[in-house]
Amino acid sequence: MTFRLTQIKLVRYTNFACKSRDVPRTVSWSRIDRAGQDTRIKIPAGLMSARPLVVAGCYNRAAIITAACKAAVGIMERCGVTRAEAMSSALKATWQVAKAAHRAAAH
Repeated sequence: MTFRLTQIKLVRYTNFACKSRDVPRTVSWSRIDRAGQDTRIKIPAGLMSARPLVVAGCYNRAAIITAACKAAVGIMERCGVTRAEAMSSALKATWQVAKAAHRAAAH
């Protein structure tokens, strides 16, 4: 396969069942973007709010660890990574949610 960038679109020439080798195929970047958004994992609304991550203006660390442990199991199943990598990713995401809740509670 070779790719050629034209002024307007990216054209890819392939050799499928066509008699001609020069069959232009266009790439729809908006479809690619939508497909990428559709494949992103969406966290259900009630999953992170089972226990409050911020209580009286302070972080509830037990709730953060519990939520991260539950999320790590799902990450391991979906991505096929080790427990340590899954916990790292889950803790980062859970702390982001907790910090956002902390900021929302402050205002």
